[in-house]
Amino acid sequence: MTHTLLSQRHKQELREKGVTVVENVIPSTTCDEYINEYQEWLKKFSNAEGIPFPNTENSGFSLIQGYRIGHFAATWGARLHAKRVYAELWDTQKLLTSIDGVAIGRPPEDGTTEFYAGDNEFIDSKGNIHRKPKKHWLHIDQKHKRLGLHAFQGAVYLEEATSIDWCFTVMEGSHKFHDTFFNNCPTSDTNNSSSLRPRNLLESEVDWFLERGCAVRRIGAPKGGMVIWDARLVHANAFPKQNRKHRERWRYCVFTTMTPAIWGTKKTLRNKREAYTNMFLTTHWASQGGRVWQDTRSTPENTITELPDIARSLNARQLAGMDPYDFNDGQPNGPDWTPKWESGYTDY
Repeated sequence: MTHTLLSQRHKQELREKGVTVVENVIPSTTCDEYINEYQEWLKKFSNAEGIPFPNTENSGFSLIQGYRIGHFAATWGARLHAKRVYAELWDTQKLLTSIDGVAIGRPPEDGTTEFYAGDNEFIDSKGNIHRKPKKHWLHIDQKHKRLGLHAFQGAVYLEEATSIDWCFTVMEGSHKFHDTFFNNCPTSDTNNSSSLRPRNLLESEVDWFLERGCAVRRIGAPKGGMVIWDARLVHANAFPKQNRKHRERWRYCVFTTMTPAIWGTKKTLRNKREAYTNMFLTTHWASQGGRVWQDTRSTPENTITELPDIARSLNARQLAGMDPYDFNDGQPNGPDWTPKWESGYTDY
């Protein structure tokens, strides 16, 4: 009998904090195999394009969203392992997946990237002192048109990350204030744009969440573990801190979001099929409102030319929206509710 990955503690942390860490999603030896695939790929850049590292918009933050990396065999492998977690979260095997990017972060000790810049203080109206990062990428992926819970996002860690390594940053409990923030914060309408990428929070907005008790926390994860968070949560990645124990440690992290397939809309399924067929990446949204992420920076020389075998399996094709599920087979289809949207909005 297959053991469960999610405990009641995990589910409670998602409700209360908006984030949890799940252990033992991928065996350590399998993680090493996936890391080796990415390392072999990185070697192609030593004499190509005049740069020593993949050139995408956010590669300086470790995030790679080009070169068809979302369709590498290692990426699909990690994604299929993550499905077990999402199947337990949603109580169904019938899921759709995003085709997200991968984070590969180099050690700042070698001079190729930044260290964590340190903290500032914020004193709230009750006199409590809070710490917040001087330099950050804190943002909210779920925009104002989505009401309530729409998705849980995930990051599969192929290498251990302590809270002083390349890791994850959240504002705990901020998901509870999502609707309030967009309804009442005077600057939040900047997030109403049609851009695929959310903007960083302003300092005044970070303070707004701190005032409501949403502390900034750096979250580590074990090798083969997975960080899961509510899509309404304020979050970002975080640079390593100086004088950390494992100075040579890289970041290897695969992002994926899965939601019930029965929620899938015609428009999103059409976009998913385009992404799979052309080996494009997508935004985080797997069932509703998903868009194609067409990379414009990377070149075709240093990437795969066809889908790997693992991506052609029935399991992968169903996750990608290429092959349908049977919603009348008597097996669970997921929760008995569907995501809510702002009144009158139908473009999803």
